[in-house]
Amino acid sequence: GGNLLWAVRLGPYEYDLIVRSDVNTRSYHQWFYFALGNTHPAKAQCGSVRYKFNIVNMQKPSSLFNHGMRPLRYSFRDAHKHGVGWVRSGDDVCYFQNKHPMPLSSRGGKDSRYYTLTFTMEFHNANDTYMISNGHPYGFTDVCRHTDAMLRSPLAPRILRRQLLVLLGR
Repeated sequence: GGNLLWAVRLGPYEYDLIVRSDVNTRSYHQWFYFALGNTHPAKAQCGSVRYKFNIVNMQKPSSLFNHGMRPLRYSFRDAHKHGVGWVRSGDDVCYFQNKHPMPLSSRGGKDSRYYTLTFTMEFHNANDTYMISNGHPYGFTDVCRHTDAMLRSPLAPRILRRQLLVLLGR
């Protein structure tokens, strides 16, 4: 379900990340959603282990990340043991233009360069799997649950209607 194309390890705890194009766009890059595993928590005697991630092929000239927004983090272990879901996380969040030129097909005729979103995170559970995203994932199951809940409302018959648009398999 993620869109990470590849990761380049720059050092023991720093990675440059390249994300795939956003769905239904012509090579536009802004959304991200990926998982990582085999995490190592901070050790009291050694100080914190902080991982730095640089998503280097973003395309918007400005971002809410420069106005206080932080990436989302989800720990499978925290969700299972403590019922904790997605939480805003990350420090040293910064969004800026980098030196990498965009391909001509993405520029719209302009001399343009990619942008980088950089942030650091600590992972407190050893050997856990974490997911990182710019926004809360909202899949088809979420849409179905939300629609069903709206249709159960006493006001639903006056304001909503469910209608079959396509019948597949015939």
